[in-house]
Amino acid sequence: FNALSSLRGNRKGMRLATGSKGKSAFVLPGLFAVLFLTQSFFMTGLMLKHFSEQAIILENSPESGTLVVDELILINIQANEERWRTFTQKQLREELMRSRYIFRQRDKGRGLPDLTDEKLAAHFSEYGVAGFRSYEEVSEGEKTVSDLSAAERDRFSRLLGILLAAGFLATLFMPLATRDRDLAQSNDHLEWLFSLPLKGTEILFGKFLSMSVLRPLSYILFWPLLANLFLIQGSSVVGAVLLAFLISIMISFALSGVEIFLDTWMRSHGSVKMVKNCQMVFSITGFLSFYVFLAAAIANGPSFVWLDWLAIRLPGDLVQPMGQLCVSLSSSVMGMFLLFGANAFLAAGVGFGGCVLAGRLMRKGLLSGSSMQSDGRKISRGDLKQRNVLRFEWLLLLRDRALATQVVMVPLMLVLYQVLINPNLVESVSVAGLCGMAFGCGAYTSLITAPQLLMSESRGIWLIYNLPVPVAAYFRRRESVWRAVATFMAALLIVGVAVWQDLFLGGELWRFAAALAGVWVMGRVTSGIVMGKPQMPDLAAGEKPQIKFHRLYGAMIFSGIFGALLWQGEVWPVVSALVIFWFLGKAIWQRRDISFTYLLEPTEEEPPSWGVDDGLWSVLVFFLAQVLAGLILFPSLGMSIGSVALSFVIGGMVAILFTKYRQSSKKLALPDFEIIGTPPGRSRLAAMTTIFTLVCLGVAIGWLYLLNMWGVLESEKSGMEIALNEPVYFFLLIVIAAPLIEEPLFRGFVCRTMLGFWTKKQAIFASALVFAIVHPGLSFPPVFLVGLATAYLYSVSRSLVPGIVLHALYNFGIFLLWKLG
Repeated sequence: FNALSSLRGNRKGMRLATGSKGKSAFVLPGLFAVLFLTQSFFMTGLMLKHFSEQAIILENSPESGTLVVDELILINIQANEERWRTFTQKQLREELMRSRYIFRQRDKGRGLPDLTDEKLAAHFSEYGVAGFRSYEEVSEGEKTVSDLSAAERDRFSRLLGILLAAGFLATLFMPLATRDRDLAQSNDHLEWLFSLPLKGTEILFGKFLSMSVLRPLSYILFWPLLANLFLIQGSSVVGAVLLAFLISIMISFALSGVEIFLDTWMRSHGSVKMVKNCQMVFSITGFLSFYVFLAAAIANGPSFVWLDWLAIRLPGDLVQPMGQLCVSLSSSVMGMFLLFGANAFLAAGVGFGGCVLAGRLMRKGLLSGSSMQSDGRKISRGDLKQRNVLRFEWLLLLRDRALATQVVMVPLMLVLYQVLINPNLVESVSVAGLCGMAFGCGAYTSLITAPQLLMSESRGIWLIYNLPVPVAAYFRRRESVWRAVATFMAALLIVGVAVWQDLFLGGELWRFAAALAGVWVMGRVTSGIVMGKPQMPDLAAGEKPQIKFHRLYGAMIFSGIFGALLWQGEVWPVVSALVIFWFLGKAIWQRRDISFTYLLEPTEEEPPSWGVDDGLWSVLVFFLAQVLAGLILFPSLGMSIGSVALSFVIGGMVAILFTKYRQSSKKLALPDFEIIGTPPGRSRLAAMTTIFTLVCLGVAIGWLYLLNMWGVLESEKSGMEIALNEPVYFFLLIVIAAPLIEEPLFRGFVCRTMLGFWTKKQAIFASALVFAIVHPGLSFPPVFLVGLATAYLYSVSRSLVPGIVLHALYNFGIFLLWKLG
């Protein structure tokens, strides 16, 4: 009843919003469900075939008289048996070495013993071709699981039992942990049903039916798994698929009965603390169990190293009987029907019994929340003081421990998943690989927590306006706490793996620091991008806060850019990216300060404004356009100063057009410097420009002298020689193109947009820093001084001409210095 009414309500909402019946809204999710289910059938089939191979391989030893080898190696031995019988031991080893070389990679990670060419040759000499067999007999369709030996079927049952146990735990506990509910709060969507003239058991039975039908994990996990188990036992395709579907529904019925009893019992008997702790345990158990199932589904050899270890060491009484029962009953038609009957009996007994037991626990108003359910929820005003933000955040997390657990676990599971399917990843990890892995883990944590900053507080967002802190400050502090958690997770991963592999001795400590700083900086950027302009949902109509996916993907792209720079390993690009993204994160959250002010004012529109982020977006467009233009031009024109100059001009034109588009779309004049007093005349501006140029050139000469004395310039001489081989293009690039493009961009737009939130001095300093940071690292001090001088000249004159002249004269002076050697 709940499921049908909810579906009907959603479709009604679609008709009101779109003017149509809303059928198209089911097409795309349905298509994805079919594709995912098809992939699940394929992966579980491959997985069970590899299970049979592992069952054969686990006891492979020369002492047994039979060696298990790759199917292609066996074919090769069979084809050459008569010829090889006449070979000496040395000739046989050489022949086996040549024939086996191409198959070595296929056996990696399968748990095979060290079958050297010497062992293979000795075994062939003693037993001949009869001493070898293929471990791919089931995969090739030559045998079914029923044809395996007793020991092999025993090992197969242990592996299958682990998988079935993981599936049961995941299907039972993940809905309890991840469904949109809090077991410690009232069950609002059921409470109104108790006003109907129905018994509590009848209401629960209706809920039980909806839960049983709408349990996707039973279809995704058990249906494909059982269907493939029946197929490798020799059943027909149609019979295996239909019977597996019916059994998976029966399993869903049984688990739904257990779930509804647990749900009702905890709500009626558990304290808030106990219920929240249980839900956190459910979350951990469900996620880890689903993780075991998912990792085992990547059936390509290396993923079974840890599964073999678990199958050997896990006590057999726990999971093996379950696997043995399934294998035995699925080996015949009568057995499969017995398996279906047993599941039907279990589903009816457990499902009906769960509803009856839950009904006895219920009474009218029980789900409304009693004093037992309401205790321990008070937060004193002292907890909300600014110095107690961290404590307040932990109090909020204790309210939703399942969410907190998932937020921390999912990134770690992604990393561990990569390690499990590729064990060599940790054993052969480099500093760059470890830092990339740690940054990815931390960045993903920040990315998935950002939507929760607003969504988790949607029902009580109005309460935040009563706190003794600004709304934007409240969300910033929550975001900062979660960034700290993400950075700690990345640090934990780095320290653990680096100590294990002695990577701290590699002399790249700066990369570890950059990875952690990247998690902290990019966390602010991604959270600000993902949250976007927040809008409160209509809670009365059942709406929920929505995250726009293009923002989510945009945040992923920016994190990927920094991750690529970190992997590349050059210090200055990483430092430049950190500075740019730090400014960008600060700018985005300045914008959020305004957005949150209008969060509860749906009748008022947030007024357009200019901010630091507007200028930084233009800088990013400038460099991305240069990179794209270079990728297009370099293959045809070659890597030369001419092609670099052309890509620079194209990037500059795209950035300037982007700034014009931003100005026209906002329909708002750019902020500008306020000129106090009489503006300087032309002669004074000319004198100031000349003096500033000479000072900047003097600093540049001194800086070059220091670099030369330190021996740093030796590595740059080859690049300058290439540039000076095309002096005309080099001159046009740095003396003409650079001033005409960079001054309008950095002084005419970036510096002015910074005035939207910052003071005059802050805008001059920050724009000069951004301008210098995007240039080569060795030129930073004099270029930063040029940025300060040109920004100051613009602030006193409101004209770009003095800055363009200074920029051109400075670059011309540098050109002459390099030309004269």
